[in-house]
Amino acid sequence: NSNSNSNSNSNSNIVFRSSFSYVDEITFEEGVQEILSWHSGNQNELILLKISDCDECNESVKTILKDMNVPHIKDCSIFNLLTVDLTYQLYGHVVAIDESCFVSNDADIGCHGFGTDVETKETILSCIPDGFEAMNNTEMLDYYSPIFDCIEENLTTAQTNKYSCWLTDRTRSIPFGKLSDHLNRIISSGAPSDGKLWQMPSHWQSNLESMIAGTFRPFPADYYFDFEASSTLEDAEKSRLNYLVLAYIRTLLSFETPPTLNIVVVDDVCDAFAQELIFELRPIRPTTSPTTS
Repeated sequence: NSNSNSNSNSNSNIVFRSSFSYVDEITFEEGVQEILSWHSGNQNELILLKISDCDECNESVKTILKDMNVPHIKDCSIFNLLTVDLTYQLYGHVVAIDESCFVSNDADIGCHGFGTDVETKETILSCIPDGFEAMNNTEMLDYYSPIFDCIEENLTTAQTNKYSCWLTDRTRSIPFGKLSDHLNRIISSGAPSDGKLWQMPSHWQSNLESMIAGTFRPFPADYYFDFEASSTLEDAEKSRLNYLVLAYIRTLLSFETPPTLNIVVVDDVCDAFAQELIFELRPIRPTTSPTTS
């Protein structure tokens, strides 16, 4: 499952983005070619390219996909009929799908954050310059020091109500509690009635608040602010999130009548716990529809 944002840069090239940062300025065409090359050695996998945040570059993306012989599903009603095997037969193993065909269930639950105090959040976010989210990685780096200086000038450490998911952080129960509650709500809701693909986001999500809080982390021992930049993979590893997701999924599958699962979204898929999770989910019946398998 490749969840890919696309955006146009100043050279009118379509580039991959992950949340607020460019992915090493990889063009959309280069990224798709890399995926196709990976698939040549992993031909049993079904790869879904979720095309999102691309209103201004939609036509260019369509052209690139067509030129690279990647089918692009735009009619979401087809998922009422498709099975995994039928997808292989009709479209192949690499398929692009419009974001509108997914029920994302995202809740912007990040590993890092600043608590629930609205006034504090507004003060922190006021330190972030306009247009920061649209900058590339190099441009963002120039603004980190002024942002953190502004936060230190306006708030004490205690006022920020800072929390983090790392096992070394005493506040880790806050993000884990939010994520657990969210996953339980998704499971309770079940599959959507319209047949769309639906996601269970079992990973830390990125937004402007979590990105700033994750870069400006408190050291657990002394609890003072300093630079200790986190990353998507580091957050997954140091929170042991995939281990906990694996335990959660195993518990669900142990029920006499297991709940319906469709797409389980995780980060750091190469770690041991994520690999075990893949094997736990492999017994999905390839001839059943996406919303019932």
